[in-house]
Amino acid sequence: MINRPAYLNDVLFALYAAEKLGWTALARTHFQRILYLCAALSDLANSEWGYDFSNTLYGPFNRYISTAPDELVHQRYAEAIEVTVQRDSKMKATFRATDAGKERVELIAKLRREQRRLAWIYSVMGVLTVYGPTVTSKLAFIEPTFTTMKLENRKGAIELSGENNQSIQLLRRLSDQLERDYSIHLDTPVSHLILYFDYLSRDIGRSEPK
Repeated sequence: MINRPAYLNDVLFALYAAEKLGWTALARTHFQRILYLCAALSDLANSEWGYDFSNTLYGPFNRYISTAPDELVHQRYAEAIEVTVQRDSKMKATFRATDAGKERVELIAKLRREQRRLAWIYSVMGVLTVYGPTVTSKLAFIEPTFTTMKLENRKGAIELSGENNQSIQLLRRLSDQLERDYSIHLDTPVSHLILYFDYLSRDIGRSEPK
């Protein structure tokens, strides 16, 4: 089982990438959606993601990712901004990395495995910059593997390994069609990401989650 620091690192990496890419501060939902898409497409980076997300009414969810921002604030690697208390007494906030947090990322990234993980999160978010955080949340909600589980009313962990990963299956079909019909060969992970998100984004507006 993946250890607790891995969740903290991934959330911190997302905050680091968000600032480098000019994103606004991230909310808890953004972490869930961004890291879920990173996990769903990690096969493109020849990487085992290491932890699961569950199928919930509100989208893919991991409880450790949900609490990681608070722990990063406690460690002074992140700060909470735009904090509001909702009617149900739950606290809502957005987060950004502190200077100490950015220094922490640069230290962690000296390890090759973490450097690759940061690079993948940065690559996915770099392509998602075209869409912004709000549309990114919608893209995660219509990811094919999650959508299938939702339609079949299946609960539990979203199975993203092997042939169960319908995002990778979709990408293979799209790539094969491009090569067959237009002699276009996609030879980098980023080119596959662009194709994938371009295709998926066409469904937004026709079948938005409620």
